[in-house]
Amino acid sequence: MKKLSDSIGFTLLLLVAVATAAAAGKNKNKEIHRLQKKLGIETISDRPPDFQLISFAGDSISLQKYRGKFLIIHFWATWCKPCRKEMPELIAFSRALSRKDVQILAFSIDKTEKKDQAKQMVEEWRLPFPAAMVTSGQISDVYWTWGIPVTYFIDARGKMIGRILGSAKWKDPLMKVFIQKILTKE
Repeated sequence: MKKLSDSIGFTLLLLVAVATAAAAGKNKNKEIHRLQKKLGIETISDRPPDFQLISFAGDSISLQKYRGKFLIIHFWATWCKPCRKEMPELIAFSRALSRKDVQILAFSIDKTEKKDQAKQMVEEWRLPFPAAMVTSGQISDVYWTWGIPVTYFIDARGKMIGRILGSAKWKDPLMKVFIQKILTKE
């Protein structure tokens, strides 16, 4: 009878622990959604297709290469004034975040004949993350929008979390909190 009582007690304790963990998970999801809304991150749950690009430095860039890292994919162009204003903020954010489990990628959507100009801007900015040129057909329509800047967030499992259409709030401390919450959720 003592063993049965101990077994029931252990089972009840285990059930309470599981219920508590489930409630904590729901609260964390609510917090993430609250942060997304505050930061203007539109929820997207597509599975992003892989791509193959060559960076301005000559390195290969693909989703597969960064599997297991939280990805921030930022689209910009040399002719886009909001992009040029936002990039120094993204660079500062990258340096302040400095996490090995987060990778930022910057993709210029300039026309091919503007490649030298885009590369020159990347060099002037001294980007601390990979940058490449994207032309039509190199990357899936899943990433394409009618306006820039646009930023996509992809979790370490390769699931798209959301996007920001327009300039992101890189100076907002909540952006760092949002990414940390996503990383601790995984």
